[in-house]
Amino acid sequence: MIAKSKQIVIDESAFYGIKTEALCDFAKHHFLVAPGVLLYECATSEDREKKKLLKRYERLIKEGACCCPRGQEFSQWEAQHCRPYPWDLATEEGMTERKGMTERICRGEVQLDEVLKPTDAHEWERLCTREAYAKYIELPEMAKRQVAQDCPNWREEIKVFPPDRPTRLRFILNLIATRFDIHDMAVRSLPSDGIKDRDQFCLSDEWMTWHRMRLGSAIAYEYSYKNLKHDNTPDETEAEHDDQDGEYVLLLSRADAIITCDKKLVEPLAKAAFPDKDVFSSLEEVPESYRCDWASP
Repeated sequence: MIAKSKQIVIDESAFYGIKTEALCDFAKHHFLVAPGVLLYECATSEDREKKKLLKRYERLIKEGACCCPRGQEFSQWEAQHCRPYPWDLATEEGMTERKGMTERICRGEVQLDEVLKPTDAHEWERLCTREAYAKYIELPEMAKRQVAQDCPNWREEIKVFPPDRPTRLRFILNLIATRFDIHDMAVRSLPSDGIKDRDQFCLSDEWMTWHRMRLGSAIAYEYSYKNLKHDNTPDETEAEHDDQDGEYVLLLSRADAIITCDKKLVEPLAKAAFPDKDVFSSLEEVPESYRCDWASP
């Protein structure tokens, strides 16, 4: 791989909406990242779709796309090493369980439905059912508590948030970045014994954890806005998808672009959180500057 080849993340909507042949051909000539969250969504889809989606994901990896960890794994890595995660999303540096996952899939050494599999077989069985999503029932309520804690006058402030979603998300992200102690939020989000040095952990936007905290908080504020203005509280399925959408956007803290067909949250959140990054809705929009010559040393 050429150093500093431009990384492109693909989300679920693009993965489902773009033809397999076109995606595979694209992966042969671009640094395409098929995130761990995409694999999770394939592996936990309805049974009638799961096998087809996992096979499609495997083919995409074998044609040149790369795996990368989930958002929580990035935070755990940064906490243990007390430094920002490397630029290359596909390095899997220090990810013991995932080490060389892309290569292992290409060699046929791992079954895709086992990549996410916990050591406890019962836990994996639970993960692959709707029971796994039960935690998302609590997400909107947790969001309301977080907003109330961070901003005592949140009801009055939210009333004047911009009605246009893209503008509102930019406003919310700026509010979070300027008003809140994201370092403290990050420290509180992980077990204390999992952080090498609490004082030196997640100190700036160079850290993926920093972005993970602000994106999660932005979604929490968006929930509170919708609930207050429209009496609309997301159900567990919607909350689950919003959380996963945030994971795709998180990867733009390292990647140069994302391909998404999701105009509801991924596109506006990506543009608001990372205005200097590219957001494409099709393969045809990706310029020649993103092309890689994988055969080069």
